[in-house]
Amino acid sequence: MMNEAVHHASTTYQQPSFNRIFSADIQRLVSEKRRARREWQQHRSPQHKARLRECTTQLRNLLASEKTASFKEYLENLDVTSETNYSLWRAARNLKRPVEFKPPYAIQVEIGHEAIVKR
Repeated sequence: MMNEAVHHASTTYQQPSFNRIFSADIQRLVSEKRRARREWQQHRSPQHKARLRECTTQLRNLLASEKTASFKEYLENLDVTSETNYSLWRAARNLKRPVEFKPPYAIQVEIGHEAIVKR
């Protein structure tokens, strides 16, 4: 009875799903890169490491070109009309905002206590 109450009251964790749809070329390169990494981890030979590096570079370049093409398509589809909720102006406003820089915190250990100091 207690277990049922605990089970009923507790929530279950669900892995967040990312709805990114990748092209067949990207999926193929990801699987090829994973295979190359697995082979390199098993053998640790320079040939396998070179193959892994080559797959990684190809995937990185393809992802960068896909990202550029996607952003270009996004910019081309922006509009100033009320049907699109003035998407051009909203995008321009977001691009014009300055990026706020947050410096890292450094922890200095002093005699007997810690002090957090901004650098």
